[in-house]
Amino acid sequence: MTASTHHQQSSVRHRRKNAFMAITFITLVAYLVSLTTDMMLPGSHFWLTAGLVIAAILAAFGWAMHLDEGALNAHYVAWYWGGSLGLALSALTYVAAAPASLAPGWVENTLTAALGLDIPNIGFHAGFLLGCLPAVVGYLIWWTVVCVRRGA
Repeated sequence: MTASTHHQQSSVRHRRKNAFMAITFITLVAYLVSLTTDMMLPGSHFWLTAGLVIAAILAAFGWAMHLDEGALNAHYVAWYWGGSLGLALSALTYVAAAPASLAPGWVENTLTAALGLDIPNIGFHAGFLLGCLPAVVGYLIWWTVVCVRRGA
């Protein structure tokens, strides 16, 4: 294999990875919009939301398959450390809120008063986000640090 052939294969791999990353990002944004409209508008958008989740998962697998070994290892490290620190933050938040949040309706009443919106099941949504969001934000911060260090 010549250097130019290797560069062409690397370039095709890079373009495919970028395309799958873009598709993943677009489907995740569309998923968030779908969740928002499902909460705010009457009617259910279940099949649209389910389709967007499946498309995002498939695109994420396509994106991960086109990563080189170094980038894949960096993602593993970022998920482990960033995700772990984010989950630790979630756990500390749950523990700190536990005495007051055990009262029935406390989460719903507090969030409704703070946001000024009456969203059904807001306590469930807040709990779900508190469980997932800090882990993802921790991963993104750790991944950014890894990218800056690598010069990528």
